[in-house]
Amino acid sequence: NKYHGVYIKPVNGSLGRNIIKVVKRPGSKRYIYQYRRSEGVFRGSASSMAALRRKLHGIMGRRHYIVQKQINLIRSGGNILDVRVLIQKDHTGESSITGMACRVGRNGAITSNISSGGYALKVSQVLRSRFHSEEKANEIMESIRYVALEAARTL
Repeated sequence: NKYHGVYIKPVNGSLGRNIIKVVKRPGSKRYIYQYRRSEGVFRGSASSMAALRRKLHGIMGRRHYIVQKQINLIRSGGNILDVRVLIQKDHTGESSITGMACRVGRNGAITSNISSGGYALKVSQVLRSRFHSEEKANEIMESIRYVALEAARTL
């Protein structure tokens, strides 16, 4: 009830598998959920939190999950898009960025995972297209690099 939407993710998950997106309908007590299995995408709804818990218990089983607040992702052609930054430490313990890409989810997907039918784009390409300015794209790229490295150093 605290957030408009959440992602429920398996603790030991990868590749976007078994992620459940739950959104509370504005001005309603109704919850809408969506998840993907190998057989396809499934959607459902529940009229209350108690009903939602019962339905999700059947989907989740005994696996352990974490709940992550939904953030508003930018979109590309209507599909969700996020930026992934790969940071590695060298032999001296210094962190550096070794890769960066935008991942675009397939049509209607709740994740941007390539294994789920998404695809990758260059961050610079996406930013130039979105902001129509090389200068603005470079400024945002520098901000992304700075925040990513600071996060890595903090963690």
